[in-house]
Amino acid sequence: MTVVLSPQSKTDKLDQVIKQIEDLITKVSGKITESEDWGEKHLSYKIKSHDSGLFRHFVLDLNPQAIAELEGKLKLIKGVLRLLLVKKEK
Repeated sequence: MTVVLSPQSKTDKLDQVIKQIEDLITKVSGKITESEDWGEKHLSYKIKSHDSGLFRHFVLDLNPQAIAELEGKLKLIKGVLRLLLVKKEK
């Protein structure tokens, strides 16, 4: 799962947003196996009036039935601009 966060979250709020995401994954019985900070990148088009975003990548072990719930709740977190959740080929 890759999440694009608001660049305004750079300060202490970034840690809070990441913690909210991690807690939500745990709440839907998911497990984070890997987390990677991809840094700030320029966006090819504006998202919610932002030209750039902070990218964070997570590798998850997640029950397929929990995907819809996770996506819905992630979109409600202030500071999350976009997210992409894909199934990893084995």
